[in-house]
Formats: sequence, C-alpha cells, structure tokens
Amino acid sequence: MEKMKPLGLSQTCIHDFSAAQLLDEAGHNPGNNQSKRTLIVGREMQCHREDANYFVLNLEKDGVNLAEADITISIDLDSLIWVTTPLGFNARNLNIYLSPSMSSRAAISHNNFVHVTLMDAPQDEEELRNPRLQGYRDIPLSRIPHIEFGFCGSGERRMNSFIFFPRMIHKHQNVNRFATLIPLCVQDLWYDMVIIPSCKRILTALPGFSEYIPNSLEDIRKRTQYKQRSIFLLEPSLVMKEVQRRVNEGGELLSCFGSFFVVVDGHGIKFATKQCIGQGLAAGGVGPTLENIKQSFQFLDWDRMLDRQHSELYLDIGMSYHLNPPETLTGLWRIPCLQRSYEKMGSRMPAVHTLGTLTFYGGLKAEMSSKSKCSFHSVSRISYNLAFKAVRTPGTVDYLCSDKDVIDRSPKLLNSVQNWSGLFHSAKSQSYGVRDEIRGLASTILDFLPVSIEKVTLTLLPIAENSKTQKM
Repeated sequence: MEKMKPLGLSQTCIHDFSAAQLLDEAGHNPGNNQSKRTLIVGREMQCHREDANYFVLNLEKDGVNLAEADITISIDLDSLIWVTTPLGFNARNLNIYLSPSMSSRAAISHNNFVHVTLMDAPQDEEELRNPRLQGYRDIPLSRIPHIEFGFCGSGERRMNSFIFFPRMIHKHQNVNRFATLIPLCVQDLWYDMVIIPSCKRILTALPGFSEYIPNSLEDIRKRTQYKQRSIFLLEPSLVMKEVQRRVNEGGELLSCFGSFFVVVDGHGIKFATKQCIGQGLAAGGVGPTLENIKQSFQFLDWDRMLDRQHSELYLDIGMSYHLNPPETLTGLWRIPCLQRSYEKMGSRMPAVHTLGTLTFYGGLKAEMSSKSKCSFHSVSRISYNLAFKAVRTPGTVDYLCSDKDVIDRSPKLLNSVQNWSGLFHSAKSQSYGVRDEIRGLASTILDFLPVSIEKVTLTLLPIAENSKTQKM
C-alpha cells in the first residue's frame, strides 16, 4: 500500500515522465531528431546544453486503480516432471524412438531445479566392497547426459520421456561446463545395440510385426534420410525391462549406459489443464481437482506416478491474474515487492529478469533454500508478466536475430524488427496480466490445488477492504 518509487528516482527529481508523457515529448513524427533525442538518447530538448537532464521513466504515473471485480484469477498445472527407475516406469502407450534426433544440444539444457542424489564412484577396494562408505551428491538433471526415449500424447498434452546416464557425467576438456549432449557415435551404439533389438524382440513375438521392424540403425537412415523414426507400443514397460536386461548383460561395451533412470517431462500443458480445471468449477465443483486432468491425460499411469515408491513426481501450479476492465491495460510485477515475497518464502537469491531496460518492473526466478524444500516441499518459483506472451517464440535459439545480423544490418534484422513492431501494434488491443508459478512435490501441490483459488483470492481481500481498489 505504500507509494512506490522507481529505482533511480529521488524525492527532488522533477524530470520523471510517465510513458504517455514520454511519447508526447517525442512527438508524432517518427524518425525526426526530437523523437531520437527523446527515445534513444533520453535527454531533454536542450541537447546542445551540457546541463540537459536525462529522463527518468516513472510508470507509476501510468498506473490505473482497478476494482476487485476487474481482476480474475485462473489456476492450472503448467509442467509435470516424473523421475523414476526403469522398473518403476510405465505408461498406457508410448511412441519409442528408433533413431537419434541429430539435435545440436541436449533436450534439458537448462536447470529446471529438479535434483537427483547420486553415489560417487568407489575410490578404493574398501568402498567397492562396502557401498555404504561411498559419498553422494545432489546433481541437477541438466548436468546429466541424457537421450530421448519416446513420447505420448500430442500438442499441449505431449509428454516426452528421456533416459539419463549418470555414469557419463563429465565436463568439457576446454570449458568448465558439464557436457550433457551425448556424442553421435555413442547414440548410434545405444540404438543399434539396445533400443532396436529390444523393440524387435518384444514385437516379433506377435504375428505380423517382423516385416516392419528394421534390422539396424543404418537401415533406418537409408530409408528416412537421417530423419528421426519412432514406433507405437501399447506396453512400453516390457520394452523397458528388455532394455535394462540388455544393458546389464552387455558387458564392458554397454557399461557406460548402466545405472540409467527415466524422466518423463511435460511442459507448457497449462492450456489443457486450465480448461480441465475450468470445466470442473463450471460443473459445480467446490475447487479445482485432479480428476478432470486425469481424464484428459489418460495415457499416463497416474496411480504409479503418484506412488512415491516409484520415485518422485513434481508439478508446477500456476496462478494467473487477468485484467478485464473496459479499457485495455497491461499488468506488471514490481520487482521490489516480488523480492520481499521471495524472501518470506525462503528462496535463494533470485535471478532478476527486467522488462526491457526497466529496472523496477519484470520478473523473478529462484530455487528454494534447502530449509524451504524440507519444510514446504517446494522446489522453485517463477514470476513473470504475461505481456511477454505477445512476442514469445519458444524453441528458437536466436530470439530476435543473431548478433552478426545486427552488426551487418542484414535483411533478417529488418524483417525481425518489422515483425516485432507488428506484434506490439496488435497487442495494443488486448489486456495482459501477471503470473506466478511454484514447482513442488506432487503431494504438496495436489493438497493445495482444491483450495488454491480461495487462498489466492484472499491475498487481494485486505487491500480491497482498505481501499476498495487494486493497483497493478
């Protein structure tokens, strides 16, 4: 409720401009000297004077007071990560890859704050005879070499399965960075000696399949021109057991694949789960439940995934604040307020993602401290502005264009700027809110899910009771 001041704005500063005032100062003729001086240099019109002042952008002047009725809240499950053993893995069906993807980087290349506890290699004969003497470490999934195993579902309901190889953990020779992309020759060995023979043994036991299973990876590449090939299986657990048997009996040649485990990863599923939760509430439910989500993701073995005897399931719960006033508005998180909220939640030092060059607004991302993980079973938290969705292009390496394109002023740079300008112009007719996501153990997230809307709504009530308005 205190009056917020942007960073860098002193009490005596008289040169703070709202966004609307800044645009008026720039004028209505794009590209002229006045526009460049205001929007690029950021100084007053007396640019020839040495004492010309710089502008301080104060978006608080653009703030709009909203009634509680102008803010709606939606709840969803945004991501699913299941870490399990080969014998614990199961799904109703699965498309298993028979060839590598030929990608230039590992599938999970960024830290998703999910760790696994791994034993160190034995240092001597005594540790080899008595494994209890070996040390152990918590390693994030993003540091462990892994390979694609298969997928089930499609679109916003797609679940990808990966096999992780902890015995391959190492760093690059010349760079102090973990190498998670498995060399192509090792991937070829995995598919040629493990995956293809395992699928062939399981499927050829049934009549009518022997002609459709290739004999080797070389045969697949001759047919598909190095494109990735997959086959559909109704009982993937049988193939997984055969894979483990072949690795265990493969001797020294396949020993690098030993001690592997499986990770099922589904991210960006909010579009599907938000509708499932909405249907449950529209049908007269007291609060969001998991039952409608289970019906939409029937290809997953939920009973096994929620059984902690088969390793651990992590879920992301997302809480979005949407704006529905008569005029179009954009909601922004205030970074200082978010930082205090993260401190109270017991997070580690968060990473700050500012909105463009604005140091006062943007989002945060942080991993929880060890104490918070043990006390609340939360793993991480991320907060961002939904206005980011206007230009978000997931899956691209160069977000706008490469640095070389900027230096060379290539046509790709000009096309990218024109495309982004068109996106921003189109976004002016739509309101954008803010979003908060918390990742934690499934047991904790599912306990919170039925009362989530009630709990999140209560955070607005004290403000509404005092001022009858909510400012974003």
